[in-house]
Amino acid sequence: DLVHGFDGWLPLQVAAALALDATLLVVLEAHPAAATTTDAGDKFPLHLAASAGAGAKALSILLDAHAAACLALDSTQKTPFDLIPEENREAVLSGVIEAATTPEALQVLLQYSADRDLLDHCKALVERGADPDVASATDDRTPREIGKGSSKLRAYFKTLGLFCERFELAKRPDHKTETSIVRRASNLNGAPVALKFM
Repeated sequence: DLVHGFDGWLPLQVAAALALDATLLVVLEAHPAAATTTDAGDKFPLHLAASAGAGAKALSILLDAHAAACLALDSTQKTPFDLIPEENREAVLSGVIEAATTPEALQVLLQYSADRDLLDHCKALVERGADPDVASATDDRTPREIGKGSSKLRAYFKTLGLFCERFELAKRPDHKTETSIVRRASNLNGAPVALKFM
């Protein structure tokens, strides 16, 4: 009966549905396009792995392979991370944020986090390089636009914008203040490093 339940599925879908974390990478390397394939319920392998309880590393591998799946709705109108049991969602999502490696994956995670009003996750993603003023290839809304309904996200993104404007001003050679000298001396390569101190 178990075999018949997987009729028509690709090996990646089976590995994801069974939360075979160690197998996912091997199967994905053999057939990367499988990450973009949905099943009959409009579930990508990322949906299947999330609902099966796969670990953060496995989820991040699938997310890096097909970032658009992060915001995709299945036939029940759920995104992959909505399928993770609520009591584990925060921890798993934190692990995925730490393990994600592609800029597009970080950007869609920021969009997801802004949509779900997850301020701590938004901060972690900005520190990793996601930009609240850039849309992803999946969703043409920026995280700032998505999070405008949340007062705490509006305040964070506003503070972040002011900080980045001042940081850009301080980097100009003609701007000579104590703080610009300190910032230049610390050789900050971008605002996200400095945001850790906010």
